[in-house]
Amino acid sequence: MKNVFLSYADQDAPAAEELARLLKSRGFAVFVDTQELQPGENWARAVGDALSNADAMVVLLSPDAVASRSVQREIDFALSERRFKDHLIPVVLRPTSQIPWVLQKQHMIRASARRRPAAFRGLGNQRNLVE
Repeated sequence: MKNVFLSYADQDAPAAEELARLLKSRGFAVFVDTQELQPGENWARAVGDALSNADAMVVLLSPDAVASRSVQREIDFALSERRFKDHLIPVVLRPTSQIPWVLQKQHMIRASARRRPAAFRGLGNQRNLVE
């Protein structure tokens, strides 16, 4: 089973949960902090463990996400790990001019509210997510 880590801002949690449901229905193990963490659990340790076990990362980008230190740390982690080469997938939920430069070099999936269902369905078939 492929382990997928979803990186997103708190404000984008509904979209993250929607994507997680779809990916789980296709057989992926998906880490979404709001679904996996229990009250009182060590958040930093759980996120670190999930990142260490992930085969791929999907980053949901929005103005809130690019302003989030947590999202930036998760992106930095993925960029520092060889196993995430070609397995770091940026998904633009809401346009922003502040997308990290390194992600601007990659093909981004556009998933505005209107296009989101089709974009999310297509994401589950992405070669760099399933291989």
